[in-house]
This record gives sequence, C-alpha cells and structure tokens, in this order.
Amino acid sequence: ELNIISPKVFGDTIGLHPLVIIIAILVGFKVGGVFGGIFSVPIAGVLAIIPEFWLMERKKLEKG
Repeated sequence: ELNIISPKVFGDTIGLHPLVIIIAILVGFKVGGVFGGIFSVPIAGVLAIIPEFWLMERKKLEKG
C-alpha cells in the first residue's frame, strides 16, 4: 500500500513522476541512510526546479 500510494501522492504534490520519487528514495537510502531517504524527495524536487528556473531567467535576459 505505501509503496504504491505514497509515491503517487508525493508525485502529485511535488510535480514529479512516481518512478522518479521511488528512485530518489532508493538512492537517498543508499547514500545517506535514513536521513538520506527522508530528504531525498525534497532534494529531487529542488533539482527538478533548478533547470526550469534557469531557462526562465535566461529567456528574461534575452528579451532585455
């Protein structure tokens, strides 16, 4: 139940695909243990937003 519903809820809230959330949690646990697993979803969300923000700022600079 938690393996299916939790990634779906996190994915809808953060805007990431549930598979990305599962992979982020697995990598987080592997790299940082329990704390890595807890903080992996917010870190994945931030890492997904950075390129979008960068492109938006770049377009603003090109327009003048």
